[in-house]
Amino acid sequence: MIEIQANRTCRIYLTCAFTLWLAINALYIAWEAKPPFLDVFLFKEAGVNLAVEGKFVAANLPHMPREVALPYAYYAPLYPLSYGVWTSLAGVGLKQSILFDHLIKGLRTLL
Repeated sequence: MIEIQANRTCRIYLTCAFTLWLAINALYIAWEAKPPFLDVFLFKEAGVNLAVEGKFVAANLPHMPREVALPYAYYAPLYPLSYGVWTSLAGVGLKQSILFDHLIKGLRTLL
């Protein structure tokens, strides 16, 4: 009887913890449009802006105010510049992005 009660209590605690975890993640997703741990937004944002708007800027990153575009001044700009050229030629999309990444990996392997 005590063992059944302990299992039930454990299940209740696990259910509450999981519900709390889901609620926190839902609030996080609602608050942050883009997860701050993904570098793809930092690197490819400037390249897409270069191809689409003709400006080498980054905008709407998690650490920036909303709707503010600042000149790209992060790591070495070769990757975002080459991605900007790629997107101006191939277009902007998931397939184009994946193909670009594979081409970069293949080039890196050859070097």
